[in-house]
Amino acid sequence: MATPSILRKQRYDSRIACLAVTVGGEQRLRAIRELARRLLRSKGVTVHHPEDWNQATTELSIRLSDIAPNLYIGINFVSDTDNKIHIDLVGEIGGVFANLPPKEPELVWVPMENGTEWNIFISEVFAFASAGYPGCSGCGGTDAELLWNEKTSRIRMMH
Repeated sequence: MATPSILRKQRYDSRIACLAVTVGGEQRLRAIRELARRLLRSKGVTVHHPEDWNQATTELSIRLSDIAPNLYIGINFVSDTDNKIHIDLVGEIGGVFANLPPKEPELVWVPMENGTEWNIFISEVFAFASAGYPGCSGCGGTDAELLWNEKTSRIRMMH
């Protein structure tokens, strides 16, 4: 029996399950979710990415506003020579997808391990937006109400 397309679109990518078995995988997913919530609370986004990055970027703002029409977040993509993805947010502290932690202690660090982190991040952004975040109570995930501690997060990633 074929699965209706609407149900297929709502399922999580199977790579999320693989992420949980890697070193620091659970904490990495928490960091991804924290950065997704920050993006949805921000007033604007600039994503600095490697020059050879081949992600579909042009329709991200449109898809986000289709999912949550009350959200309008301008998202700009800028090619950079660094081999990391740096997310600058207006009104929020951003984050970095990189092999090593950033020098800035307040930025959310998402270790790049298998290349799927960006796709998981976008899935989380869309899932939270679909649930009504940030204008809802309890829809930002189980750890949304907890105070984020980047120092503790980085320590947990290393173990």
